[in-house]
Formats: sequence, C-alpha cells, structure tokens
Amino acid sequence: MPFSAAILCGGLNSRMDGKNKGLLCLNQESFLQRLQRILNPLVTEIILVTKDPVLYKEMDLKIISDVYPIQSSLAGVHAALSKTENKHVFITACDVPLLKPELVNCLLESCTSDDDVVVPTSEKYFEPLCAVYSKTCLPVIEGLLDRKTLKISALFSKVRVKKIPFATLQNYDPELVSFINVNSMQDLKQVKKLSKVEDHENSPH
Repeated sequence: MPFSAAILCGGLNSRMDGKNKGLLCLNQESFLQRLQRILNPLVTEIILVTKDPVLYKEMDLKIISDVYPIQSSLAGVHAALSKTENKHVFITACDVPLLKPELVNCLLESCTSDDDVVVPTSEKYFEPLCAVYSKTCLPVIEGLLDRKTLKISALFSKVRVKKIPFATLQNYDPELVSFINVNSMQDLKQVKKLSKVEDHENSPH
C-alpha cells in the first residue's frame, strides 16, 4: 500500500526566540532536510504544510497551506489529507529531528486499508504528530474544525484507531527519541547531545 508523508510547519516558534524550527540545523542538515532524507525511502511523496510557503521555497518539497485559517495542528492534518495523492498519510512535525525511519516503518506496516488512524500510544497519552491518518477522517475533521474543536485527540473517539504501544515501538527506537520535540534552546542542546551519542554508537568500532 503506498503512503504519503506530511511535515507540519506551523507554530509561532515563541520559545525559540522566533527562530524557524524547521530550518534549525543538526549535524550540518536542517531539521527539514533530515526529515526529508528519513522519509524519502518510505513514501511516494512528501508535502510540507505551512502558512508561510515563501520561507521554504528553496526546499525540494511540495508545499501547501492550511485550508482552514486556524492556528491548529488539526488544521494541518486536514490540509495534508486534502492534498496528498495517497489514501494514507504519515504525519509528523518539523521539530522532531531524531525521528527513526524504523519506527515510522513499523507504523506504516501496521496500517491496513481499513484503519483510519494508526497512532503510538502509552497508558496515558497519544503521539498524534507521529501517526498515520486516512482520508476517511476528512469529514470528521471538518466537523471538528467547524465547531472550533482543535485537539487532534478529539478525532480518535469518532474513527477507527489502531493503537501501537510504546513498548512495541521501543523495538525500533529504544529511547523513543523520535518523539522529542525541539521547543526551546534547551531542547536543541539535548537533541545535539543525543545525536552525538547515536553517531558514536552507530560508527564502526
């Protein structure tokens, strides 16, 4: 089954001193370049969802804007599902530079044509911005957005959700670094430190 991928570049970057998170760098690559490299072998297309397309015009990506002019990740999910060529779309955010291709592949391989959502789940919460969504969710999402219900999790009680436990995903990403969002300069320091550890562990001894 073919998949698309969408990277959401919303948010106000308020805790990053206004720096654009997608264009922050890790090991000489911007976060977006890293995500593109990770996702390319797994999907047939990658799109970027942003309200500021001009900021990313140098990127070799299909760029789209939200259909609903609302500052919300759910609006980004809606835009992605509206504009992609495949029925199922892996959706991530632009600020997760340590996303593991093995973890993404596990989610994709777990997805069947009958699934509306495939989402990582712990006992307490979901990871809705590291999940697979089907176009079958569109009418439900539109209903939520029309009512100004903006949490992605509000969708899950209304569609068919396959929950993938964190314990399963730890077979592919033991520390679950795929879920680390860079929301502050402190987060960026942590991610740089972790990436150096990983580079060392993966280098030939």
